[in-house]
Amino acid sequence: MKFIVFDLSLKDLTIIIANNKSIVFKEKINVEKNKASLLFINIQKALKVSKNNLQDIDFLFSTRGPGNFNGIRIALSFARGLALGNSLKVAGLSTLECLARSINTNKNVGVILKAFPEHFYFQLFDKNYIALRKPELININEELNIVLKKDNCIIVGNECNQFAAKIGFAGKVIHLDNPLSSGLMKSALHYLKIKKFQSPDPLYLRPANVSEPIHWKNSPVIE
Repeated sequence: MKFIVFDLSLKDLTIIIANNKSIVFKEKINVEKNKASLLFINIQKALKVSKNNLQDIDFLFSTRGPGNFNGIRIALSFARGLALGNSLKVAGLSTLECLARSINTNKNVGVILKAFPEHFYFQLFDKNYIALRKPELININEELNIVLKKDNCIIVGNECNQFAAKIGFAGKVIHLDNPLSSGLMKSALHYLKIKKFQSPDPLYLRPANVSEPIHWKNSPVIE
């Protein structure tokens, strides 16, 4: 079984090609603009460097958010198109879960991502990376019903120091701007093993008037 995973939901573009045992290609590319072009070029590069072609790939995964809305839309549209044109199986992965699985720990993992000023995406996972609560968008200035104990939990993500200070968390905090390649691989392997897959649709947590991906033209947002 060979599969590709790419993440364009946060700061950088990360691409891996892997099999059931190991990662055969990985690269992280800083992305500021031309996301669609960079994704296409670097997928081609990944296949060439790893001496694969699309006929060698069994499954395609893309992170579905939450995160940068434009990056998520581009990545999922690209994944759907690539899968349709090459008869590949395609699925989505939670960016929050991929971040959690980037950390080796025997503690619960709280994942925090900056959404926009004073708002964060948050989800809590147990030591086996199973979600303990649904992903949510929280306002840092509102009363938060979140209690994390330092002896059985760590926090990972971007801007996590501010979040930890707000809830009075004195435990370990790990700053990550993007899921690691190991987190992407572990997430993909988990769903391949249990044979349950997330649809390759954006994970919407912010209020927005949006259309389904099948109706996308230039933008998923309805004016």
